[in-house]
Amino acid sequence: MPVRQLLPAQAHRLLPLLHQVYDLHLAHQPARYATLPDDRQMAAHMQTGLSMPDVYALGYLQSGAQTTT
Repeated sequence: MPVRQLLPAQAHRLLPLLHQVYDLHLAHQPARYATLPDDRQMAAHMQTGLSMPDVYALGYLQSGAQTTT
C-alpha cells in the first residue's frame, strides 16, 4: 500500500476522516463544536490549506486505484 502526498486537488479524499474525527469531538464536547460546513465548502477550505507552502497531507492508494484522483 503506497503512501503518497495528496495534492490540493485531492483534498476531497480527506472528508471521510474529517467527518469521523469531528463526530468523535462532537460526541464528547458538543457545546464546543458548531455544525460543519457542507462537503464542498470543506473540500475547498482544505484545498486552500494544502496549497500553502509546507502544508502536507498523506494518503494511501488502494490496489487498483488511480494516482490522479
